[in-house]
Amino acid sequence: MTVLHPRTAVMSHLTTLIAPWTPMTAAARGPAGDPAETGADDRVRRQPRRSRRVTRLRAAGGAALVRATQRSRAGLVTLLTYLRGDRAPAQLVRFAMVGMASNVVYVALFLALLGSGTLPANMVGSIASTIVANELHRRLTFRAADRVGWFTAQWEGGGLAVAGLLITSAGLAALEVASPGLGGLGQAAAVLAITAAVGTLRFLALRGWVF
Repeated sequence: MTVLHPRTAVMSHLTTLIAPWTPMTAAARGPAGDPAETGADDRVRRQPRRSRRVTRLRAAGGAALVRATQRSRAGLVTLLTYLRGDRAPAQLVRFAMVGMASNVVYVALFLALLGSGTLPANMVGSIASTIVANELHRRLTFRAADRVGWFTAQWEGGGLAVAGLLITSAGLAALEVASPGLGGLGQAAAVLAITAAVGTLRFLALRGWVF
């Protein structure tokens, strides 16, 4: 039996007591015991996970963009299909578009013939734009080219255009008499209201009577 020196026995006993709370040495921990090496290994292990996360986020963003693009295209196709239909709102949209096109024709002819006088320029521009509008209404707005002839569309549509012009002129004359002190902004608003009302009545008459 080996007898330890009292000092050696005390040191051995203290070492045994504090061993569980003492950090392991590099030799005991092995090659990966160095904190710097351990951190590097952690970064290496975390890097693929981050890459996968970024890849998933990019894939999710791309998929969301594709879905949004598909929804936009589907919505546009649905809208265009509806606007090509024969329901009243779709025809009203086409009616307004034809009206804008005929206004462009009127302005172009009016400016081109302005040198010969305002009255001839206005007459030629009004007649030509009305003919263009009636034909476009026959073919595009109401798609009645197969059941309404060109002459019928021009005669009846032209008559409605003249009636609308007379109603607009009478409304403006009545406005001058009823409100002589109306400012420029009020006059412009009144003109727009009368024009919109006459245009709506003309649309209903064309839809229900002519086409």
